[in-house]
Amino acid sequence: MTAFFWVVSQWVIYHELIKQYPYGVRYRRFFIDIARFSLMFIILNTSFLAHTRFFTLILSITIWHVLALVWHLWNRELESDIGIQLLAHVRSVISYGVIAIIFLLVQIFPSYPPYGMIINLVIMASSVGSMIIYSATRLHYILVNPKQSSRMH
Repeated sequence: MTAFFWVVSQWVIYHELIKQYPYGVRYRRFFIDIARFSLMFIILNTSFLAHTRFFTLILSITIWHVLALVWHLWNRELESDIGIQLLAHVRSVISYGVIAIIFLLVQIFPSYPPYGMIINLVIMASSVGSMIIYSATRLHYILVNPKQSSRMH
């Protein structure tokens, strides 16, 4: 359910941004968008198996935010608040990247029941919390301030 909310909120944010910043003569961002939407499909489908494919899910979300950084960098001549936009995605890349690394490290070391399962649940809850909080914040901002929505993506 969280991944579905994440995908839908990112789609709404994209819809608002593309209205503000249409492709124009440069189509580089179009190819980034194709990659981002492909990752959204992977993220949504992987979320159904998050208990067995958690690393793939978090890695896909991290890569999605890296691509969003590139999208904004390629659009920087049109965006007056590029720093704010990049900061939001850098925060997400760092958060999900750290979660992915911690998850991998925990998997390497032998865990003793019930601690291994508890640690994995805490990691997954951190991911769910990050997805909900970051997406809800961006979505709220874009819906409350539609003319200034580019300030938060």
